[in-house]
Amino acid sequence: MNHSNESTPLCFSINSPPFNYTHTIASAYFSSVFSALGLTFNLIAFVVLLKSFLRTQSRSRSSFLIFLCGLVFTDFMGLLVTGSIVVSFHFTQFNWRLLDPHCHFCNFMGMSMVFYGLCPLLLGATMAMERFVGINRPFARSTSMMTKSRAVSIVLLVWAGAGCISLLPLVGVGSYHMQIPGSWCFFKISSEASDMAFCLLFSLVGLLSIAVSFLLNTISVVTLVKVCCSQDARQRRRDYEVEMMVQLIWIMMIASICWCPLLNIASQNGNGSQPRCLPNGRRTGIPTSSTPRSAGAPGNGVLQRLDSSPRESLPTSGGSSTMSSPSEPAPQPIQQSAQVSDARLSLPDKYDGTPSKCCAFLPQCSLYFAHQTGAPITEHLLEPRQGDQTAAEYALTFHTVAASSGWNVLVLRILFRRGLSEEVQT
Repeated sequence: MNHSNESTPLCFSINSPPFNYTHTIASAYFSSVFSALGLTFNLIAFVVLLKSFLRTQSRSRSSFLIFLCGLVFTDFMGLLVTGSIVVSFHFTQFNWRLLDPHCHFCNFMGMSMVFYGLCPLLLGATMAMERFVGINRPFARSTSMMTKSRAVSIVLLVWAGAGCISLLPLVGVGSYHMQIPGSWCFFKISSEASDMAFCLLFSLVGLLSIAVSFLLNTISVVTLVKVCCSQDARQRRRDYEVEMMVQLIWIMMIASICWCPLLNIASQNGNGSQPRCLPNGRRTGIPTSSTPRSAGAPGNGVLQRLDSSPRESLPTSGGSSTMSSPSEPAPQPIQQSAQVSDARLSLPDKYDGTPSKCCAFLPQCSLYFAHQTGAPITEHLLEPRQGDQTAAEYALTFHTVAASSGWNVLVLRILFRRGLSEEVQT
């Protein structure tokens, strides 16, 4: 098992394709249609903004249009890069592990997700600062000489900053991992120090950008309202400034709706608290395609009881001959070494509900959890029995309890077999 862990690339160490996921025609066409619509609208917006930029004579409006063109171009490229990968996966159903054995493609996908995710937030904050100075400090802005070349330099600086952040997992600060259902890669959200540091950095940059945009845009809108309602409003036309602020507010609202949930989850993990949702689906309040559909509310109650139970550990050593017999009593939890905590379950075989193949269902637990130091151990695994349930129903019940236990595979197998009815065991 240690040998298999060493040969497994880092990006596939948690979620390793292929997954037991049903690829529907709808998922392929939905991703294609929405990607095509996004690319089309961004391309139209870029052409319109470019024509407006060539016609405008206002220095403040030209600099704002440069920032807006940079935002639209970034969004277009983000959809083109990430959307083409996702659409290709849904149509061809390629195996990432065969296509990308060294994680280069997965790292590129993760970098693209981070880069094209942070750039719109940073550019939105930059435009908010530019409009704040232009509306509230027009004299200071005119003396600072916000030229077109300087605006382009600021856009390039934003791209460089987001690019540097996206490269951090490649130098050891965080890591990119395959995400279920296997169509994308993103950074890992876990309790490891490097992952927590990257989560905290990513969330702070994003949340700070949104906060700056909200604060400065609010002040700018209040100032515009006061000026438009004043007696000398006719002395200076503010139509184009109102138009720019409306565009900026829409950008801020869309960015906040799209990114605040993920940034909040990442910040919770970065400051050491338990996140409510993880991208790999191991602890989440939102069901994914990999979670048992029939577990429902009872399954959630079991997981809550497991989290509140005493935390202990269990060894994997001790000889397979002493643990292969289903008639032996269940082992008692004892302290587990640090080396064993890194062990991971083998790749799963699909369980079809046949009673004679019940034991093959157990490796499916590797899709939902991995052994980690401090994983909760509980006596609840000693309780499940098949009883009047079918073999498939009992297997799902046992899986629900085992998914958060962290017990090693040999002990899980013997406990699973002990709970089966005698006719199935034989």
